[in-house]
Amino acid sequence: TAEVRDAFVKAFSVATTPDSIQRICGAIMNITKNEEGKKLFATEAIRDALLKAFSIATTDDSIQRVCGAIMNITSNDEAKKLFATTAIRDALLKAFSVATTAESIRWVCGAIWNITVDDKGQKLFAIEAIRDAFLNAHILLAPVVTTGCITG
Repeated sequence: TAEVRDAFVKAFSVATTPDSIQRICGAIMNITKNEEGKKLFATEAIRDALLKAFSIATTDDSIQRVCGAIMNITSNDEAKKLFATTAIRDALLKAFSVATTAESIRWVCGAIWNITVDDKGQKLFAIEAIRDAFLNAHILLAPVVTTGCITG
């Protein structure tokens, strides 16, 4: 319901640790697995709360959950446009510096992927800094990929 969604916005306002952000965003990931949840959470208030969450998400697990929430919500076509902002782009770009595991990098990339399916997102993310972040992530993951630790 809208009341539950609004309670999440309030929860973000008092969250002060990576663990609290991880848990809030993990719950949002669960709620937004279906279309009804994606539509319910595709609001400016949720987008802005997730944007602020990036500044607190300083661990792999917390950045993974913030990006996972964005990835789930932006599976909805309208949400792609809503999240295609310079502020979200810059936060996702910064997330690459926090994401140091294959799993957390996968979620950062997934959030970017969903947003860039839309023309607005493609244009917004077509910058050198994003290219460089992807290249650096590839360099970070190269030892993992070559040893066969990533499958799928």
